[in-house]
Amino acid sequence: MKKIILLVLSFMCMGMIGVNGQSKDVYFIFDSPKQVELKNGKAEEIAEKLKLEDENGDTYDAVVNVIGGKKIAISPIEKIDEKLKIKDISDYKISDYEGNIYVQNESNLKKISKYLQRNRGPVMPLYSVKEGAVEDVVGRDEAVATESSNQSAKTSENKSDDYSKTNVQTQGVDEADIVKTDGKNIYCINDGDLLIVDANTKNMQVKSKIETKKRKTLNNIYIDNNKLSLIYAYNEYKDDNYKNVTLVDIYDVSNASKPKLLNSKSAKGFIYESRKKGDIIYTVTSDYFNTKYKETPNIFYRKDFYARPSYEFDSTGIDLTKMIYMPFNPSEEITYITAMQTTMSKNNNELLYMGSSGDIYMSTDNMRG
Repeated sequence: MKKIILLVLSFMCMGMIGVNGQSKDVYFIFDSPKQVELKNGKAEEIAEKLKLEDENGDTYDAVVNVIGGKKIAISPIEKIDEKLKIKDISDYKISDYEGNIYVQNESNLKKISKYLQRNRGPVMPLYSVKEGAVEDVVGRDEAVATESSNQSAKTSENKSDDYSKTNVQTQGVDEADIVKTDGKNIYCINDGDLLIVDANTKNMQVKSKIETKKRKTLNNIYIDNNKLSLIYAYNEYKDDNYKNVTLVDIYDVSNASKPKLLNSKSAKGFIYESRKKGDIIYTVTSDYFNTKYKETPNIFYRKDFYARPSYEFDSTGIDLTKMIYMPFNPSEEITYITAMQTTMSKNNNELLYMGSSGDIYMSTDNMRG
C-alpha cells in the first residue's frame, strides 16, 4: 500500500513539474530583464504573441528579443508587483538576463506607444547608460589613431602649460566651452560667431572670424593641437519636417588668421553635451520619434480627464535593432551617443537608447548619463 501511495505521489509531482525541473506554470517576479529558455515552439513565433499573465488573469506586454532558436529575452515596460507567468506557454526556464535589450522591431515599439498612451503621455526619467557602453561603440576608433597624431599628443604632454584650461572632471577628457585658449590665441563665441583673438595682452587683436550660417547655432568649441572644433545645433528641413541635427566643423588653425575647414561631421538630434578624448569627440544628443496621431474621438476613461488621441511612433530613419531599451523606461525620446574621428573622414560610430539623458560623466573608459 505504501509503495502504491509513493508511486502516485511521484506521478503527481512529475505532472506538476516538467522534465527540465521547472513547473509548467512558472511564476516569477518581473523586476529585471529575463531570459526564457523554451522547450516547445519556435522563439520567433512565440515572441510575436507573447503576453504575461498574473495570478488574477490580468495580462501585460513586455519588450521581447529573440536571442536564439529556443531562447528569448524579455524586459518590463511597466512596474508590476504581482507574480507573472508567460500566458499559454508551458515548459520553460526563467533566469536573469545580463545583456542589452533592444527595441528591435515595430511590434515592441507599438507596445511601448500603447503603454504611454494609456498612461497619458510620455515617461522621461533619468537613468544611467550601462557602464562600458561607449567603449563598445568607439573601441575601434581609439585603436586607429595615426602615428602622427600620437606623436603630436606626446609632444603636447611634454610641454609645460602656462595658460588656463577648461576645468574638467577627468584628466585626459576635455569638455567643451564657449571660450578656449591654446596659450597663443583666445577662441570665443561672440554674437553667434567664432572669434580668434591674439592672446597677447598688449595686442588682443581679432585675427579672424568664422561666421555662423543661417539656421545654425554655435554652442561650444574645442581646441587641441591646432585643430579647432565648432559644435552647432542645426534645424534641417527634410520631408516637410524640421529635424534637429548636431554639426561639428573641424578647422586647421595653425595659421589663425586663415582658418581652414578640414572636415565636417554630423549627429542626429539636438546637442545636449559632449566630451573629447584624443582625436575623438563624443556627442550626446536628443531627439524624438515622429508621432502619427489617429482621428479618434476622446474617451472619458478617468474622472476629470480625457484620453489622448490614439497615436503610434514613426520609426522612419531609426534602426530599432540598435536602440537599447532600459527596463521600466518607455519614452518618446531618443538619446544618441556618437563618436566622431576629427582627423579622419570615416563614418561615425553611434549608440542609441530610448529615453532621456541626465548629467554626463565620462572617464577614460566609459560614459554615464
